Amino acid sequence: MMMLINVFRIESNPAKYHQTMAEAFDKKFVTMKNQQDSILSPETGKNTLFNKAFRDDNGNIVLAQKPNLPILVGLAAILLKLFLPTSGNLSLGLDAVAFGSLFTWAWLELFNGVNYFRQTLGLFVLLGIIASKLSW
Repeated sequence: MMMLINVFRIESNPAKYHQTMAEAFDKKFVTMKNQQDSILSPETGKNTLFNKAFRDDNGNIVLAQKPNLPILVGLAAILLKLFLPTSGNLSLGLDAVAFGSLFTWAWLELFNGVNYFRQTLGLFVLLGIIASKLSW
């Protein structure tokens, strides 16, 4: 499930403000009282660093998403290697599956991530898994 934060304007009329606030909290939306907080508003400042870093094409703030197949396979291989007493070919195979699937996930995030945050996350994971295989 994608984590979304929807931000919208509230009227300056106090009665509408309270009604809108009640509706917003009932729907579990995050609201902003001032339009001065335009850094979080998808309507204004489309090209701000914040919007490029954390918003997707629809204007939603995306920090986490539902895991896709490569990350699930990679995490399963890592957990199997940690909890099963393995050695030899099985251990080598689990290492290869974990590396390959995490590499694939990081590559997909780096080049197909929905915002700069997700792309940067992919870059750091990619560098981290490559560094973990180097013999220092």
